[in-house]
Amino acid sequence: NSTILSPDEVARAVNVAPTLEAPKKTWQRAWRMHKRLLPLLHITDWRKETRLEDSSLNVACLWWKALAANNKTSPIYDNALSYDLLPSLTRRLISPKLICFYPRLHHANVEIRTAFLDQTLLSIIQTISSSGKKEENTILMHGKWI
Repeated sequence: NSTILSPDEVARAVNVAPTLEAPKKTWQRAWRMHKRLLPLLHITDWRKETRLEDSSLNVACLWWKALAANNKTSPIYDNALSYDLLPSLTRRLISPKLICFYPRLHHANVEIRTAFLDQTLLSIIQTISSSGKKEENTILMHGKWI
């Protein structure tokens, strides 16, 4: 479908570096390796009340978001907010000094989507604010991996 933007076009539109041009096997290998590492990355979550329950992709997305948002040159840089949500011992693996060693794969997709959502929400809020109406507005969003 010619109306659907390519990932590179979307990345440029939201001012984010595109994902790495890599074969499908590379993407799959990165995903499998990350999935296997997640239990080790959360090894310190030993207490049930602090352990992160993984429902499908939420823990992986947390790491990808933190990796992308820990880059000061990214439009989704969050001043280490996402980074601080990770276990204190293992989050050092994605410290600002080390993020340059990660190929732009899954975390780059999360960065692109986050930048798009941030920019879209900001545009909606600015439109509402500039309308001059004195009524309350609520923006409700729900995201789900299918």
